[in-house]
Amino acid sequence: MDQGLAGRVLARLFPWQEPGMDAWRCLLWVHGRVELAGVPGGRGWRWYTAPLSEWDGRPPPSG
Repeated sequence: MDQGLAGRVLARLFPWQEPGMDAWRCLLWVHGRVELAGVPGGRGWRWYTAPLSEWDGRPPPSG
């Protein structure tokens, strides 16, 4: 699996989420598919599709 690709997807759609050591697993986690270290996944997740230049640096509100 290409960790670089998963890291780029996370950086573009979830810019507030650090990929950690395994970007693919983190990508699955933000979509609520797996758990990371006992932390529930991203139920109610939202991705960020506006241009990154418009992002204010904060995660969007959940829900």
